[in-house]
Amino acid sequence: DIPLQDVRQILESRRSGVCTCTTLQDTIRTKAGEIVHKIAALRDLQSELEDLLSRWQDCGGRKGSAA
Repeated sequence: DIPLQDVRQILESRRSGVCTCTTLQDTIRTKAGEIVHKIAALRDLQSELEDLLSRWQDCGGRKGSAA
C-alpha cells in the first residue's frame, strides 16, 4: 500500500512540474517495484486457481451449489 501522504506528495510534485527530488524519485521507484512484485504474485495465484478449477472433480455436492 502507498500511504496517502506519499500519493499526495507525488501528485503535488508532478502538478508543480518539479519532480527532481531524489527522495521522491526513490519513493516512486520503490513503489513501482513493489507493484511489479504484487502483480507477479497475483498472476501466480491466478494461475494456481485456474489450474485447480481445470482439474476440479465433482465432490458430490448439489448441483448449483456454490459452496
